[in-house]
Amino acid sequence: GICCSVWNNLITNSGRADFAVAPITVGPTYIVRNIVITNHRVAGGTGVKAGSGGSGFVKFYHNTWSVNNVDAIVGPAYGNSPSSTNVEFLNNIMHWRSGGRGYIVEFGSNPVDGINFNYNCMYSLANNPIKWPAGVQTNWAAWRAASGYEANGIWADPMLVDIATNDAR
Repeated sequence: GICCSVWNNLITNSGRADFAVAPITVGPTYIVRNIVITNHRVAGGTGVKAGSGGSGFVKFYHNTWSVNNVDAIVGPAYGNSPSSTNVEFLNNIMHWRSGGRGYIVEFGSNPVDGINFNYNCMYSLANNPIKWPAGVQTNWAAWRAASGYEANGIWADPMLVDIATNDAR
């Protein structure tokens, strides 16, 4: 894509992916101030399908994901193919409301360079809500230490007002 913006949307109960952004070859693509509330995502579904070899700039700023599904991925998922670069996730809320086998973030077998996670609020009831690297489940503190991501991020319940009525303030 070339200079694309997706902003100020309310997305409810998406099935497979909220945003698919791969591959972006030029950019920039801005995904800003969207609210995603999902109670029925299919197993393996993801908030962001990001994949193979894009090098254009993609910016995820000030979005909120709140997912209640035991087998889902709240935020981005990167597969086993070469990853996209020039991607930023800044000032987002990624809230996983159930325990189980899902993840906040999932990375495949390849190292992920050129992606910036910072200033986000992440929260999950699961013990190991991050898959990093090569499918190893880990907790948020270990992911921060190993990856250098989220130096200024926080792990805390965002205390959203009323998800049942799509109020994610």
